[in-house]
Amino acid sequence: MLPEARVVVVTMYDDDGSVREALAAGASGYVVKDASPAQLVAAVRAAEQGAVVLGSGVAPAAGLRVRAPAADPFGLTPRERDVLDLLVRGLSNPQIAERLAVSGKTVSNNVSALLAKLGAADRAEAARIARETFDR
Repeated sequence: MLPEARVVVVTMYDDDGSVREALAAGASGYVVKDASPAQLVAAVRAAEQGAVVLGSGVAPAAGLRVRAPAADPFGLTPRERDVLDLLVRGLSNPQIAERLAVSGKTVSNNVSALLAKLGAADRAEAARIARETFDR
């Protein structure tokens, strides 16, 4: 229902298949449940920023190589990035507001900030810039 939601799997399983299955399903992170509270908080914060997070020892054990998230040369906030992702998908401001559970005014403010940060004249140009910058 919320494709923009980021999920960090916290589990007792650290086998290759479980890790690969979770990441293939779209998880932003995978941490074993004996991780420290600080590691869990760090994993959630990193996922919020768009990074893929694997708990210590998980990636090498599963033979995984994780691609770094696309660099953001515009200094977008996580919320601005969420709005931009939905804007690129062609959603209107009311649809974005509903999807993110915020007011239409908040979305309007975010879109205005996006246009300024991206140096775009309109939504279409912002979407083009986003595709060129983040969809490599």
